[in-house]
Amino acid sequence: MPKDHWERGRARILVDYAINYLHEPYWALRGEIMMKKNEAERDQKVIADRRAELLQKLQYLELELSDKPYLLGEFSLVDIDIFPRFPRMESFGVIPTPILPRLSAWYERMKQRPSVKAIL
Repeated sequence: MPKDHWERGRARILVDYAINYLHEPYWALRGEIMMKKNEAERDQKVIADRRAELLQKLQYLELELSDKPYLLGEFSLVDIDIFPRFPRMESFGVIPTPILPRLSAWYERMKQRPSVKAIL
């Protein structure tokens, strides 16, 4: 965690946001796609609505990322905490997307890190 109290607070806010605000649409989308293996059983409206909701909520992280390579500028626990749902969101067709260019680039940078490559 950063030593600066402002940056430490910002780190906590970013992690809290990712955990609390992305949770509901992520799990609803996951449930619709992962729990219903048969394509005919899946509710396409739920899938489209949850994708749209996730894209809308990911805008906050897009803005916070700004022109930095990582969420706090340097690679940190914030990136590590937020990353795990992104591979699944990629498989669900949420990201990468042109409407989130910074976050999509961050995701690609994260996938290139040796520690992440080892688990993907």
